[in-house]
Amino acid sequence: MLRLLAAALALAAPLCAHAADQLILGNQLQVKNPSTPEKRKVVAKAKEVGSADAIVGNPTSGGATLQIRANGDNPSSQTYTLPSGISGITGKPFWSGDAVKGYKYKDSKGENGPVKVAQIKKSGSGTFQIKAVITGKFQPVTVLPPDDGTDGCVLLTLAGGDSYSVLFADGIITNKGPKEFKVKKPTQLGTCVTTTTSTTTTTSSSTTTTTLNGLCSNGTLDAGEQCDPPGSSCGAGGGTCALSRTCTCDFLDPSECMYPFPNDWFTLPDGTKDTGKRVNFNNLGMPRNATNIPIESSDYNRNDGFSVGPTILTHVPSIDLAMTGAALSSLPISRVARAKSSSPIRRPGWSFTGSRCAARSAPAVRSRSLRMRRPTPISPLARAPARSAPTPAASRARSIARQP
Repeated sequence: MLRLLAAALALAAPLCAHAADQLILGNQLQVKNPSTPEKRKVVAKAKEVGSADAIVGNPTSGGATLQIRANGDNPSSQTYTLPSGISGITGKPFWSGDAVKGYKYKDSKGENGPVKVAQIKKSGSGTFQIKAVITGKFQPVTVLPPDDGTDGCVLLTLAGGDSYSVLFADGIITNKGPKEFKVKKPTQLGTCVTTTTSTTTTTSSSTTTTTLNGLCSNGTLDAGEQCDPPGSSCGAGGGTCALSRTCTCDFLDPSECMYPFPNDWFTLPDGTKDTGKRVNFNNLGMPRNATNIPIESSDYNRNDGFSVGPTILTHVPSIDLAMTGAALSSLPISRVARAKSSSPIRRPGWSFTGSRCAARSAPAVRSRSLRMRRPTPISPLARAPARSAPTPAASRARSIARQP
């Protein structure tokens, strides 16, 4: 009900793009100022092998923006507009390509600015690459070597799609005074999205507005958003609002961050997938080991959904299976495997509690349906008298389309 209400509010509010900031591993950032302004040059490269990231957005119709930052003793930054459209000199479009082959921007004569080339692509083997070349030959370049430099950032934002952050915070750093700053082979991932806050105060009230690099951060649940603005609380059990405007946890079951599971609350729209969605786990919400290190979520985020016959996990305290009518665990295994339903509404299944560990006060509830391709054996726990979740609780766990 709360989500239906949120969707209704979103329809009444001004719409904005549901954008995420994807983190790409950098390869090289070079900022050169050898002599005169027209000799200035910036080269930025990113290369991530086996990347789980995807190209979201279409710059051939809406263009893009590119921001370069060089930090240090004398920091500088510059944002460039990379519009779509046709060159008045060459008669060719500035942007070309598609989401499969990738997109490339060419402005060899500097009609729109100093960006000569920009490219974003992902190979069939999963190598994600970004490249940009900026020269001062036709238009001014104001990004200069910081003399000395410490780090840098490159942010490419596709109109109507995602932004792509390439952080240069470590690696091989070279400083040549005011003439050159270079970072090669960084190892860290990080966001280049910055938050700016403006406050307006009157004698009776004050208003604070947060803008996140032009992404929709108006404090209202717009279409496709679970929360807004990023960094805000998602409420009790919901965790924190991420840059993708999604919550790290689901508020339906506050006992564990990712309960109920599987759950389409942890997905994002993705037009490149057959299901139209992709998994969107956040490391902050992933299970942790004894040393408090979370499971890495990036590999899971390549998937376009969940399996067709998963065990639904959730936790509902003090549930009596016999009273709810959800339990079939008293049936012999052979009868459960062959059970059929004569009702068009209820489908046979079974529920049982998982094992109890010392660190948890109550076990999880596991629910399965017999809507499977073949019978699945039941563990001894399932055959023992146990408490579990009612059918309504299980039905609220929103499993989505299967993986291909």
